[in-house]
Amino acid sequence: MDKTELEQQLKLLKADPDSYCLNGGSPNEALCLEDIYGKWSIYYSEKGLRTEEVSYKSEDEACNAFLIRIKEMLGI
Repeated sequence: MDKTELEQQLKLLKADPDSYCLNGGSPNEALCLEDIYGKWSIYYSEKGLRTEEVSYKSEDEACNAFLIRIKEMLGI
């Protein structure tokens, strides 16, 4: 799965777009996906801090993990 497919899955789940960010950064209270020079990270951003950060070697791994995590986070 890539970011485009992940975004489609999130729309199908009707996940609140304010609860996630697929372009990294530091949005408030959102699960984030970020690609930094080919290293994919998932983390929770709150008040500019990254918590629960996990890194993955591939986009596919990261996107699948993100989908699982957002479902758990949102109780979907």
